[in-house]
This record gives sequence, structure tokens and C-alpha cells, in this order.
Amino acid sequence: MLKSISLYNARLLLFTFCWAVSQTVSAACNKESLPYDAERKPKSDINQAISTLGKRQLVLLTFGANWCKDCRVFDKALCADPLKSLVKNKAEVVKVDIGQWDHNQDIVKQFGNPTEKGIPAIVIIDKHQNILTAARGGKLAKARSMSQADIEAYLSKLLNNAEQSLQVATADTKKPQ
Repeated sequence: MLKSISLYNARLLLFTFCWAVSQTVSAACNKESLPYDAERKPKSDINQAISTLGKRQLVLLTFGANWCKDCRVFDKALCADPLKSLVKNKAEVVKVDIGQWDHNQDIVKQFGNPTEKGIPAIVIIDKHQNILTAARGGKLAKARSMSQADIEAYLSKLLNNAEQSLQVATADTKKPQ
């Protein structure tokens, strides 16, 4: 009897864990909710993302706000396949809410002020929080006039550039001094 209860509890715990993980992933791309949460703590989110990297070596930071239509359009594109699968295979995503340009400005500055010319903005970092590449200069500030394919191509290029930068940095650290 005790063994069957333990097995039941183990199954229940496993089911609960899997359900919670699926809800977290779904919440990040929930069509009913807004993409940026003012209550999130981006420093903690970044550290959490870095701690779960595994074979993926990149963290994709998206800076934006819910009032920004281009940010919502970009987030919708990010949550649709094939871009969703591409990003999931290469990076952990952390969304940074900038509010009315008054939230998380320390994080914005830490990562080179990518929002200076518009949002959404993207920065891709490695596990040491080094900037590998970024979408600066308002490149995505007109996301609503870009097609899904244009957004996919641009983000794919950024991810590839980040991977190349990471490979170069890794190769440089392995060279004998």
C-alpha cells in the first residue's frame, strides 16, 4: 500500500511539474496577455535564464512596453513558428519592460542603451552577460510594417551573428598565451 501511494505521489509530482513548466512557456506567448510584465525582476530573470542555458549559449533580451504596438507585433512574431522554434533552440528569452521609459533603465544602460532610438530592441548576451550582438538604432521600431518573414530573417541573422561572436570569443580564450 505504501509503495503504491509513493508511486502515486511521484506521478502527481511529475505531472504537476510538467504542467507548471508548460504553463510558464505558454504564458510567455499567451495571446490573451500583454508581453511585458512590469512586476518582473529582469536581473533575476537574466540570472535564471543563464542558469538554465545548458547547450544553448545565448540569452535574448527583448526591451519593450505594452503600450508599444511594434513591441506587441514583434512579440507575436517571436511566439509564432518557425521563429519560436528557432529561438527556443538557440536562446533563452527574457523580456524587459521599460514602461514609459521609466522602468528598468539600469538594465537598459547595462546593456548599452539599445532603446535609445526606439523599441522593441534586442540584445543577445552570453552566460557572462557580455553583449554579443544587438538590434539598435530602432531597427525593429517599425515591426508592424514588417512581414513575419522579414522579422524571422532579421532575428535569424542576429542569432547567427551572436553565435559567431561567441565562437570567436571561445576560440580566443582557448589560445595559449
